[in-house]
Amino acid sequence: MKKPDNGLIRSIIERIQRLEEEIKSINDDKSDIYAEAKGCGFDVKALKAAISYLRKDRSKADEHDAIVAAYLLAFEVGTGSATRVRPHDASATAERSA
Repeated sequence: MKKPDNGLIRSIIERIQRLEEEIKSINDDKSDIYAEAKGCGFDVKALKAAISYLRKDRSKADEHDAIVAAYLLAFEVGTGSATRVRPHDASATAERSA
């Protein structure tokens, strides 16, 4: 193993520490915004789901949604029970995946 350059190691560690401080600060800011949203009457869990949905690559998300819909339809047919998925949404999504 190469002998470490003390100055370089120090620089790398300090940069990582600065980034960790920035990440903590950003996460604190996010928590404050979620608390504000909750105070305004928004459902924070649904808000986080919407943000997660928007973050995803659309083509991959559509493919995933189609697979989930197909599984739910198969479950519904196999058990004869109704799921929380609206039938027209699931069938349209399953048709797109076929």
